[in-house]
Amino acid sequence: MTSPLSRVYSKVKVVSNSTALVHLSAIGQLDLLHRLFGHIYIPEEVYQEVVIAGAGKPGAAEVEAANWIETRHVTNQLALSLLKVTLGSGEAACIVLSPAEYQRVIELWKAKR
Repeated sequence: MTSPLSRVYSKVKVVSNSTALVHLSAIGQLDLLHRLFGHIYIPEEVYQEVVIAGAGKPGAAEVEAANWIETRHVTNQLALSLLKVTLGSGEAACIVLSPAEYQRVIELWKAKR
């Protein structure tokens, strides 16, 4: 049965950084993103962080196997470089990717401590 929330959220384009992917995978709940949003996008920087650099850690195999997670290339390298001065590369790439390609975006990321 489809919940009212999933019907609403499935119309939203979602860009995620590594935090949500890793932590939900660690507790066996990565599929929650799929159930809520249907399809999510991650920048190549997030794929690199989770799947390549994080090989063998929570999220690596799950993200690589998830056919509902699509990796996207960030084209605005100037904006990416500027944001990377104060943010991690995955967070910066999510910010740059989001407004450039999607009308409505929910960014899933951790708060900087």
